[in-house]
Amino acid sequence: MKRRFHFLIWTAIGLSLSALAFGWLISSPYPTAEAALADFYGGEPRPECMQSAPLLAHGKSVAPLVTRALSDKTMQRRLYAIDFLGQVRSQEALPALEAILSDVTEIHGFRASALQSIYEISPPRGRELAARVENPNAQLNRVIEAIQYSDKRIKDMISQRECQW
Repeated sequence: MKRRFHFLIWTAIGLSLSALAFGWLISSPYPTAEAALADFYGGEPRPECMQSAPLLAHGKSVAPLVTRALSDKTMQRRLYAIDFLGQVRSQEALPALEAILSDVTEIHGFRASALQSIYEISPPRGRELAARVENPNAQLNRVIEAIQYSDKRIKDMISQRECQW
């Protein structure tokens, strides 16, 4: 009986230490979502494919802050913020992304990225919106065609965001 008790105690200690180590490994390097967003705006210089790294490191919990900031057309690194919201599949960001897509005065690259992110979050919604985009340019047309004609093409476009080492 005493041996079993010791075994259970040591097992509990081992599991607790494992859980702590695992938590440390997957935790964000940022204490808050605000700190991650601040590093995104002005942190260390990074390659283009890693611009959203601070946001991705903190995860989906920073998405509401990013979503709120999107309405500011002068937002720093806005294109990377739009991409980030698609990467984390933030359902809450859909209205903001749809507003960017539907704004014909918006920069075409932002509109194209918004459509791509919408598709990442909700493929059916992305296909629906792709069918009725107003005033598309060549860049936006590439995303529309990729969504309408080939899941592989849009997946290839999405994978191009990743760093190629």
